[in-house]
Amino acid sequence: MNEPVESISGHYEYIEESTVKAGSRTILYLTGFSITDRSCCGTGGCGFIFIPGYIVKLHHHISDTGEMISTVEPVPAGEKQDEIKQLFQNFELHRQIIFMDE
Repeated sequence: MNEPVESISGHYEYIEESTVKAGSRTILYLTGFSITDRSCCGTGGCGFIFIPGYIVKLHHHISDTGEMISTVEPVPAGEKQDEIKQLFQNFELHRQIIFMDE
């Protein structure tokens, strides 16, 4: 969190971890941004939301590097992901929503 991940074309960074209620379940999500500033294609950037999934256990372990670890259940592709995308349309500034693969 709050540490840039560098790539050949630029970098991205997660800036906040949060939760949101979706029906009877709670979703863990991260907001972040990406900057493209090192490619031959020009420059740009966008805000994004990364959704690891439904919370099974929140912050139940601390990693060797001091990061809080949570256990999640990925959101199945299809209608559920569409519903969750619609939920985020109403309150988070973003350009793209990415779900963790199952």
